[in-house]
Amino acid sequence: RFPNPKFMAAKQSASKRPPTLTVSPEAAVQHIHRDVLAESLRKKDPTVFVYDVRSEDECACGRIPGAVFVPFHLLDEAQLAGEDKLMEFARTQFAAPLALPVATVVFHCMYSQMRAPHVAAKFANLLPKLGKTPEELQVRILIEGFHGWINAFHQKEPALLEGVDPSMWQDLPEVGLVLTADVPFCAQ
Repeated sequence: RFPNPKFMAAKQSASKRPPTLTVSPEAAVQHIHRDVLAESLRKKDPTVFVYDVRSEDECACGRIPGAVFVPFHLLDEAQLAGEDKLMEFARTQFAAPLALPVATVVFHCMYSQMRAPHVAAKFANLLPKLGKTPEELQVRILIEGFHGWINAFHQKEPALLEGVDPSMWQDLPEVGLVLTADVPFCAQ
């Protein structure tokens, strides 16, 4: 029956907790549209870096060319290991954009709803400790994530995809391409 009393109690309890994803005003994380990112990739813009924070299984089904695979949980693990480990992780994983005077870092996961915003916010909050300002290192989240990307470019411009395994994708009428494993969640 709806509403479920346990669900409602959990929802009320959750609304009283502070948000787990916070971004300082100085570390403004913004979204980027796939067409803007695609144009940067076509031009081979050396100041744009794409980080794929999906799972290894998801990444094996297709990627944005040149994207660096950094599983989202690694940043959390580094943070739990302490400040020194977190800074070492950030300096290692993001060495290329950190070396430039001005760069843009774009994070994406499958839908860019949870993992990419989480990692982007954490990274943006590290910028001052890494000696960068938000103007020097712009942090972006790809709107609609890889799902939006593959649906926009798989037929129109396949060069903007690499490693796509067609057997892992299904085309659903109102949703577009989805991972076969996610089909049960999309069916109505």
